[in-house]
Amino acid sequence: MPLSDTQVGRAGEQLFAAIATLTSDGELEFYRPETDDDHRDLEVGRKGRMGGAYVQVKSRTAVGADGYLRVHVEFPTGKPIDHPGFIYAVLLIDPDTIETAWIVPSPDFNRLSEHSMTAGALQLNFYARPQEDDRWAVFRSPAPQVGPRLLQLIDAVPEGRLPARRDGEPRQRQPLKRTEGM
Repeated sequence: MPLSDTQVGRAGEQLFAAIATLTSDGELEFYRPETDDDHRDLEVGRKGRMGGAYVQVKSRTAVGADGYLRVHVEFPTGKPIDHPGFIYAVLLIDPDTIETAWIVPSPDFNRLSEHSMTAGALQLNFYARPQEDDRWAVFRSPAPQVGPRLLQLIDAVPEGRLPARRDGEPRQRQPLKRTEGM
């Protein structure tokens, strides 16, 4: 029985964190949010410091028949996160490693991806071939370079300047509903 999309996604997140930790010689530490409402699969930072970036991991186990790896990210508000401290990691994985990783700061991802609207939501579409010299090639990293590349991107984020929310707006608090007997 093949893996579900959820299993592939979670495995990709775990594999990304493990390989980045190992290839950074333990310099990177990862934290997982309890919820994923804001496209934040992982928070990552240098050991001994506050978090340096958020990472949205998108994983696939195969390219399409045309050789393209496809990933889509939707933003219901129509505003993508546009901050150097928000990073996309698009992964082509096999059972024991990352075959190809594209590690892309969100400003570059937003600029280079194809944009479309789906049911009123902005959709960013990533299409790349693992071996081709295309617009995404500069962001491609083999597994041994995942940690060093992530460290480089984290070091470029101004200290204490992580994005607060995906759309820059404060979250509206919803009152708790009380049930009888509480």
